[in-house]
Amino acid sequence: MRGLSAEEIQKGLESFRGIKRRMEVRGIERGVTVIDDFAHHPTAIATTLHGARRRYPGRRLWALFEPRSISSSRKEFESGYIDAFHEADRVIVGPVFHKQRYEERYGIEKMMSVPTIVERLEHDGIAAGQIDDFDQIAKAVAKDAREGDVVLVMSSGAFGGVHEKILSELHRGIGS
Repeated sequence: MRGLSAEEIQKGLESFRGIKRRMEVRGIERGVTVIDDFAHHPTAIATTLHGARRRYPGRRLWALFEPRSISSSRKEFESGYIDAFHEADRVIVGPVFHKQRYEERYGIEKMMSVPTIVERLEHDGIAAGQIDDFDQIAKAVAKDAREGDVVLVMSSGAFGGVHEKILSELHRGIGS
């Protein structure tokens, strides 16, 4: 293979740490694993949650989602998000990043309804909510997370640094 020996290839594979923002473990505090993933539409979210179920069997999964791109906020994705989030035990949807721009460009009737998504998930027995403040998201997760939980933070952007905020709140002992 391009001049590499089997041993060199093996050494390279053993040192591979994965791809950034694809099931990237950002930290573990108080037994809670916080993971970053670039998932930003229903298919990617479903795939990420399915992979997490396989990688962390028997553990409670949190799905934190920031609808960041204009396309991720489209009404036609609403039912796809509902289906995808059924793999999670808890769901928090953050602020719709381009809400005002979307409303101005396409109209509110063409934008997904986060309250509808939350209501449907709650109806189906999945703890869900929308929190628009990143600090409040971190506090809510730290308050209710327990050892063994896996928190999947999914966005095509920085999600307000919520990964580090959650780890910091857990480290400070919020909720313990």
